[in-house]
Amino acid sequence: MNLANVNGKRCTAKPGLKGICLGCELPVIAKCGKIKQWHWSHKADSQCPLNKGETQWHRDWKNRFPTEAQEIFHLAENGERHFADVKTKNNWVLEFQHSPINDDELTARNDFYKQIAWVVHIYKKQELKNFAAALERGIKLYNLPELLIVEKKLCRQIVNWSLGEKPIFFDLDGYQNCWLMLPVKNSELAWFIKLDREQFTSMHLSEEGNDAFKRFLNVNIVRMVECLKFINKSITNRRPQCLSYRTVRYPRLSRRRRWL
Repeated sequence: MNLANVNGKRCTAKPGLKGICLGCELPVIAKCGKIKQWHWSHKADSQCPLNKGETQWHRDWKNRFPTEAQEIFHLAENGERHFADVKTKNNWVLEFQHSPINDDELTARNDFYKQIAWVVHIYKKQELKNFAAALERGIKLYNLPELLIVEKKLCRQIVNWSLGEKPIFFDLDGYQNCWLMLPVKNSELAWFIKLDREQFTSMHLSEEGNDAFKRFLNVNIVRMVECLKFINKSITNRRPQCLSYRTVRYPRLSRRRRWL
C-alpha cells in the first residue's frame, strides 16, 4: 500500500519511518528498496485486507492522483471497512482491478459506493485478442467513430463487467486509446466510447462542483440514444411495405449492419 499513518498524518513510505496501517491500525514496515517502488508492508502473518500485493500497474494508476485522494477509508453500517483506491473531489470512487473479481465482491462494492467507476486491466494476449475482435464486429455510429455498440456475448470480459451497470474503463495493455463502457442497462448490447488514459484522469481531477466525468457520461449517453432513434427510424423506413415488422428499441446488430 502507498500510505500509512505516521504521527497522525497520511504519509508515503520513506527510509526510517514507522507507520500504522490505515485499515487494521497495526504497525507496518516501510519497504524502500532499489527495484520496487517504495511502499508500506504488513508483517507476513497479517490478516488485514490491505495486506495484498499490488502490481506496478495498480500503483501507477493510483499515483496519477494526489496523495490525499488515495486509499480512502469508509466504514459501513455493519462495521465493515472499505478502502477506495481513489476518491475524487467530486466523490467518484475509482477502483483499479488487475486480477479477476467474483460477482459477489463486484456487486458488494458497487452497492456500497454507489458512485463508482472501475479501471480494468486487459493485459493477457488472448483477452486482448478477444476484446479487439468484439470491438471489430461492433457497429460504429455514422460519423461518430469514437462511439461503438457491441454485442456482449462476443467477449467474456464485457459480459462479466456489465453486470453492475457502472462505468468501466478498459485499460488495454500496449494501446494508447482505450474504451469506456457507458453505464447503460441492456441485456444484450454494450455501449462504448473511445477514450485515452489522460482524458479519463483529467476529468476526475476537475474541481469540486465541476464534475466533468458525470457530464461526459450524460452527454454521450444522450448521443447514443439519439443515434439509436435514427437507426431505428432508418431501418423501419427501408423495410418492404408488404411485411409487418414491429419496431424495437434495439434491433439486432446483424440486421442493422445490413441496412447501414
